[in-house]
Amino acid sequence: MVAIKAKLDLNTDPPDLQDASNSKPLRLRAGAAPADADACAAAATPTSTALQRTEMVLIPGLPPSLAYKCLARVPKESHSSMIQVCRAWRSALLSGPLFTLRKHLGASSCMDQVPWIYLAFCPNVKLLRKSKCKLPYTTWLEAYDPSLNLWHNLGPFPGLLPHHTLKDFAFVSLGDKLYVIGGMHIPNHVAYDNDNNATTNGMATSLQVIRKEVLVYNCTTREWSTCASMSTPRVDFACTICKGCIYVAGGRTHSGQEKGVSSAEFYMPEADCWVALPGMSTKRYKCVGVTSDDRIHIIGGFAGPEESDPMIQPSTIKRSSVDVFHPHNGQWTLLMGMWQLDIPPKQIVSVEDRLYSSGDALNEWKGRIEEYDKELNMWKVVEGSWLPMSHPEECHKSERCYLTMAPIGHYLFFLGGYRLPSDLKSTSLHTVYIFDTTARDAASQWKLLEPMQDRCKELCSNCCVVYL
Repeated sequence: MVAIKAKLDLNTDPPDLQDASNSKPLRLRAGAAPADADACAAAATPTSTALQRTEMVLIPGLPPSLAYKCLARVPKESHSSMIQVCRAWRSALLSGPLFTLRKHLGASSCMDQVPWIYLAFCPNVKLLRKSKCKLPYTTWLEAYDPSLNLWHNLGPFPGLLPHHTLKDFAFVSLGDKLYVIGGMHIPNHVAYDNDNNATTNGMATSLQVIRKEVLVYNCTTREWSTCASMSTPRVDFACTICKGCIYVAGGRTHSGQEKGVSSAEFYMPEADCWVALPGMSTKRYKCVGVTSDDRIHIIGGFAGPEESDPMIQPSTIKRSSVDVFHPHNGQWTLLMGMWQLDIPPKQIVSVEDRLYSSGDALNEWKGRIEEYDKELNMWKVVEGSWLPMSHPEECHKSERCYLTMAPIGHYLFFLGGYRLPSDLKSTSLHTVYIFDTTARDAASQWKLLEPMQDRCKELCSNCCVVYL
């Protein structure tokens, strides 16, 4: 394994997030981007008053708008060196509006676009109560820049009640926008009780609200908005992208009931509307959605007891099956035995139309990566993918807080958080492993970026990738 180190100050803590009760109201934004580069540069440039107050001069002797144009035309591979020149350049190069300006100037080609990995976190309430760690009692957004090995704190989700978190929602991207779909709005004290397997009474269950609303985050402008809501509230459901539309299926619709649904629908961004689809053959929740061969695959999942007899559980055959939707004819077909386990997968991603998995709902990382063989209808271990990721050398006997997988090109990025042992402040070590799916030499397949210390937190949904 090769370790890649970046020039970063690991002793600098990210700024504390504000509490949801003090967060700004949801900003609904409509309208197009500036029509020309001059207007875009003006929008991206801080006001002269702000520049004078902070003494942020980008390029001496040049007006701020012209200086921004110069920075925007620099190839992205040079940004890692440029952000170390001065505070003004660092602030400008990491700003969202600069990406918009690059697109208007034509400086951002397909090869030069930067993939950022976006993740939604909430506090680990269990560890928070046992330590002196200060974290916001809400759900917040972070972005990871693999090219610089940098994490960006993007602030809390809008519209959540104080001391509430949003969990188990679908998190997908279209273009430069992130979609936060459905999920459960839950008080933190209820989340703590659930994590400790405490008995949930009727009042606590009533406080858990399953949502049908959809939040939209513009990664370029870094602003939140809303779009049309689903017709059905959902949590623990499958979601995937196909030909510019968002497909959702299955999940649970009522809190306190371990019972899945078979309904499905898809979202058309241009029309801002959801369209109902025919139901799947099987009721599913905690199922996984992935697109392959331009078809939507809803894989595995629990179903809950049969309606005819609550004592009868669905067969293993049903739980290991896959419902496949064909957009060209609007029909579902049932593929038996594709997942082969009665425990749902944790996450399945597509890399160059090949499907990869690394864990299930009970074990996020099984020690290796598996690839789906379409001809044999079975999962095979990828040669050279074995790795004891659950115990990094820096975290001996550590506790894993989260693990998620992101496909970028022909690489698989594994982002994980591990609690350091005997740490009263609940500090965790955040690691990024990279697996090259095309490498044939075992020594070059895995790479490890320099780990970073942060405060303990837990993941609210799988990550997603946006190219800026």
